[in-house]
Amino acid sequence: MNDRGTFLGHRLPPYMRHFAKTAPSVSKNTFRLLVQLAVNLIEKRPIVDDALQKVEGQVGAVENLEELFAGVFFIINTFLRLPAGKVKKDQLAEDLKELNLNEESVADLTSVLFGPKRANWELSLAADTPRWPSIQTLNWNLDMAISQSESKVFEPCIALELELSDGKKYKFHVSLAQFHTLRHRVAALLAEISSLEKRAFFKQ
Repeated sequence: MNDRGTFLGHRLPPYMRHFAKTAPSVSKNTFRLLVQLAVNLIEKRPIVDDALQKVEGQVGAVENLEELFAGVFFIINTFLRLPAGKVKKDQLAEDLKELNLNEESVADLTSVLFGPKRANWELSLAADTPRWPSIQTLNWNLDMAISQSESKVFEPCIALELELSDGKKYKFHVSLAQFHTLRHRVAALLAEISSLEKRAFFKQ
């Protein structure tokens, strides 16, 4: 990998080392069968338990076949989860070459990922992605609450009322100290996000 990084990120799964080692010698037919198998998974088609053995039955024994398939699926899955247009076609080709894919495999995979089914695959993956409910409305006002100390005095607090996208509503009180802690943590998180967005990869 070069310093600019790739759409796969800088931290690759361990099996990608085997993938990069074996990829240059993979035949065109073998690679296409692995791509088709990965696409079948994304499209939720039934996959038999011995699918990889059947691939070997068609093309012969292949070194590190499991790692090769895992790598192909990782590439396709990662690419489809990125916003459309984030990675251009020529950039994808260069990134695939960084993984030691030969010219034929690069051309095949680039054609598949920028093909007419891409939008459907993205929707399929999005439907399987767990999502937390989002905040629809947030109302707040200053209030007074009884302190937890032995003196039982009234202390100012902030009363919050949330309504989420799943229809659930929550009401709770937050002390001023807790509110300031939350405010500082949110500010630190936003600063970290801003710092990440300034890195070269996010400007590509």
